[in-house]
Amino acid sequence: MRSKGADRYLKILAIAAAVCGCAAVVIAVNSGKNKELKKEFRYAALGDSIPNGYLCGECLEEDMKGYPRLLKEELGRTGDMSVNLSQYTKNGITVNGLYEEYLSDEKVRKDLQKADFITVTVGANDLLVQFRKLYRELFKDEENIADIETVFSMIQRETDEDPMLLKEAAELIDGWELDAFERDWERMMECLRQNCKEDACIIVTTLYNPVREKETPKLLSRVIGRLIGDMNRVIVSCSKKYNCQTADLSDIGVERHLQPDGLHPDSQGQKIIAGRIAEEYGERQ
Repeated sequence: MRSKGADRYLKILAIAAAVCGCAAVVIAVNSGKNKELKKEFRYAALGDSIPNGYLCGECLEEDMKGYPRLLKEELGRTGDMSVNLSQYTKNGITVNGLYEEYLSDEKVRKDLQKADFITVTVGANDLLVQFRKLYRELFKDEENIADIETVFSMIQRETDEDPMLLKEAAELIDGWELDAFERDWERMMECLRQNCKEDACIIVTTLYNPVREKETPKLLSRVIGRLIGDMNRVIVSCSKKYNCQTADLSDIGVERHLQPDGLHPDSQGQKIIAGRIAEEYGERQ
């Protein structure tokens, strides 16, 4: 199914850019100054493997464009400005990792101080860290689990034989505390806001639920959905506190367009995310 956001993101970005261009013309004329209009639009993307355009080994697509590249291309097609994209994204990075590796870097901070538009997508790996802990707790195995799909396959197989294991898994997930996640988000957002222009547009995405479309036991699926909902409430709350916008990905169909790893969006999924961000950007203009 094609998302309305994915279908409309070209049009929305073009209109938003045109509005910005018209506003600049009016300001220049009214001021009576013969200054050149600003031609360069600076976009900084922060985050994990989703904006990084991760392509899993089993995926048949040859070229995976993360949503920052899609947004950059469409902004650049307006003809009114050139778009400079600074991308600070890395596979596997957590909220704390983003702060320590990128936001603590002086070069990155300088780029952020010049940015007109900033997007942030991070948090899925914080969830994956918890599932690795769950795997080790349930199966007493120190193996490093690379993806959520493996965890769910193991849980599905084992709980078919032992329903009590399903109850134990649900109880463990339900007992996870989000205090550390919230502290990390708070610190990241405070640093980001301190190192950007006052009028910069910052859009933060929430998490989508990668198991919503899977044949996961109802109890486990319900508990996981509640956990992701709690994490998203932290993200939304912190975004409001630091005057950032939120692009909600929780109910726009991204989970129906995932790669074979069951976690990362495919090309259509990336377009859906770009569309949702474009809608949020358009509403700001």
